[in-house]
Amino acid sequence: TWMASNLNYNAGNKSWCYEGKDENCRKYGRLYNWQAAVNACPGGWHLPTDADWKKLEMYLGMADVEVNKLYWRGNGEGAQLKPGGTTGYNAVLAGRRDSRGDYGYFGTYGYYWSSTKQSETSAWYRLFFSDNELIYRFRTNTDAGYWVRCVHD
Repeated sequence: TWMASNLNYNAGNKSWCYEGKDENCRKYGRLYNWQAAVNACPGGWHLPTDADWKKLEMYLGMADVEVNKLYWRGNGEGAQLKPGGTTGYNAVLAGRRDSRGDYGYFGTYGYYWSSTKQSETSAWYRLFFSDNELIYRFRTNTDAGYWVRCVHD
């Protein structure tokens, strides 16, 4: 079971409202750096691992040969997770905060953390794009600010 909306737990200086506007937190949730994201989910919930994401993607129909690939993958699974999709996940395409503190891509992309680190300074994430039905899988700097959806334990 996945949360149906982005988490909006204030983790101090490691979480942000998009562009620093409180109304964006109320509407879209908060952006978190990776360390805050790992610790932000309430009791009985956890930040999804890369394996949790893969399990969801395969449940939605992504082929085994696609699920471990990098970059854009799948055949329509992203559309199922975006607003208007069949799952109720309704991935918010509300951009991100980069590691320098700059906001961008609001209305076009939605970036979501996994709890799985790829290296000492990077972790896996998923990305949804307004103009395609695929799901992007890659790694990024753990200081970036991405959205959080928790998974029930």
